[in-house]
Amino acid sequence: MIENCEREIIELHQFFEAWFNAKLSDNDESFSRMSEVLSPEFIMITPAGRKIERSSLLSNLRSMNGLYLKEDKPSAIWIRNITIEWSTDTYCLANYEEWQGSNDRAKGKGRISSALFEKNDAAPNRVRWIHLHETWIT
Repeated sequence: MIENCEREIIELHQFFEAWFNAKLSDNDESFSRMSEVLSPEFIMITPAGRKIERSSLLSNLRSMNGLYLKEDKPSAIWIRNITIEWSTDTYCLANYEEWQGSNDRAKGKGRISSALFEKNDAAPNRVRWIHLHETWIT
């Protein structure tokens, strides 16, 4: 369970980087990676304190293919410091840092995230995201 959660965090953010840089085609097949890993009950709390439900998040992300190709946008996303805070055979709570910046990764803007996962054998890494809470790193 722990390894699956760690791998899911990294791979989903690799998907985001590819999606935002238009390295993935804007079609249902490419975007299915997102819908497969979010629980129907998924909730995200943004760094600004906004609560976003699964359907709204999927709709917003779907419209962001190629977002990073616009001027003054980051081009890379990377993950640091994954820690597992709690885990059972069915659930896992993880914290990690997500950084966004230029490809050289010298500077970036970061956020710390807490994510709750549930086991799901049909998902790409056998886990689905249930809850995500992000806070800016200052």
